[in-house]
Amino acid sequence: MEAFRQQFSFDSLSFRPSGFRSCHQTRHIILFLSTLCLSLLLSDCLVFNILIICINEESVDLRTPNETEEATVSNFTSAQIGWLLSASGLGSLIGEFVVAKVLPLLGIRYLLTIFGVATATATALTPIMTTLGFGALFVARLVQSLPLASTRFLIASVSSKWAPPKQKATFLRVLYCSVHIAFLYSMPMSAFLSQTSVGWQTVYYVHAGCTFLAFGLFFGLFRNSPMDHKWMSRKELDLIQKNVPGDEKEPILLGSLVRTPAVWGILCSSFGAIVGTGYTMLLQYGPTYLTKVLDFDVRKTGICLATPHLLCLFLTLFMNSISYSIPALSPRTKTILFALVSQGSLVISLLSVAFLSLPVGKFVFFITAIVSYPFFFAGPIRSAQMIEESFFTSCGFVLHSIVSVLLPGVVATYAPDHTQEQWTSILVGVCVIVTFGTILFVIVADDEQTTKFRRARSAVTPVRRL
Repeated sequence: MEAFRQQFSFDSLSFRPSGFRSCHQTRHIILFLSTLCLSLLLSDCLVFNILIICINEESVDLRTPNETEEATVSNFTSAQIGWLLSASGLGSLIGEFVVAKVLPLLGIRYLLTIFGVATATATALTPIMTTLGFGALFVARLVQSLPLASTRFLIASVSSKWAPPKQKATFLRVLYCSVHIAFLYSMPMSAFLSQTSVGWQTVYYVHAGCTFLAFGLFFGLFRNSPMDHKWMSRKELDLIQKNVPGDEKEPILLGSLVRTPAVWGILCSSFGAIVGTGYTMLLQYGPTYLTKVLDFDVRKTGICLATPHLLCLFLTLFMNSISYSIPALSPRTKTILFALVSQGSLVISLLSVAFLSLPVGKFVFFITAIVSYPFFFAGPIRSAQMIEESFFTSCGFVLHSIVSVLLPGVVATYAPDHTQEQWTSILVGVCVIVTFGTILFVIVADDEQTTKFRRARSAVTPVRRL
């Protein structure tokens, strides 16, 4: 099969189509389609975090001859809700092993299409699984989150194979915006539809239908390499394959990385950012906090969660321009400055949420905690890209999954009733973790591409093989 592909691939032909179908913009079509699919994969998992409020509570009519009264009963216990929230991280970890075995055999196009169909199917079946009980819903959540492990490979594939060298950073920023697009898409729609007569079940059906459609387009239009795409013109292909002097990098060796203090500083600060914004407030428990502690209704919660991501979207896209607008500072000073802005704002915001008494003040700082995250891209993440991007991307996804698995247990232990006092202890603990990681990063920060990372390939196992 491989020999057949090589024999009849485009690189063996001397003629290429003129690119009239896409006006030499095939790479942008691939970028748009990939970002859309990433957003929908994330949306299918995120929507549960707000709809669990509707799924877990049912209004029961307690009517007597003389009066009418309604009570609310729970479908799942607190422990079961914790496991359902952990399922996304657990499924992602399982997906890491699946991707490692299957990706070399199928390629990113077939693998992601299969995963997308699986996620859409699990999303469509979620309302039925809910009626069958905790076990069935947990399995649906696992299947739904398996594709999360493949998202970083799609990001790497699109940014490395489809982006011209000078546009790689732009492609990466657009792809990373899929997180914010997912919130902007899923939260308002979930909040609106779940409070109408059609019910929360319709939210899952709409998400599933959009996911099926998007991955049908993905399978039809995406190719693993620009050389294989029939819309790719010679002009655009030459632009993508144009080499930039000094852009080639030798592989970084794992032994060199683990012996470097700057690497541990980046990992510790990333762990704090993941715990503080990635999961504690932003992904898993944002809806729960707003509804249980601040007493927001579901519709208001959805709108409030989506609003800050509109600002995050623009900040992520233009963060490089913001960084370059400060020419007087050295690269190391800039990364430290943005790390302090990002993590310092996060700590101040979370402490304000924990100790302020006014609900309006809590909500304002809740929003600030979310908006602080894009500045992290110009700090520790920029340092990671300068040292070894693929290594830190892999570590980041694994850390996300592990935190997602463990955090619900922590919340169930220290905030079982979701009172303000219980959440205060959790938020203070998060601030301690974020502060420690930031201090360590500031002390050891070094984003220079020094020769100490360039070692012989045979000395230690290359990071690329991990």
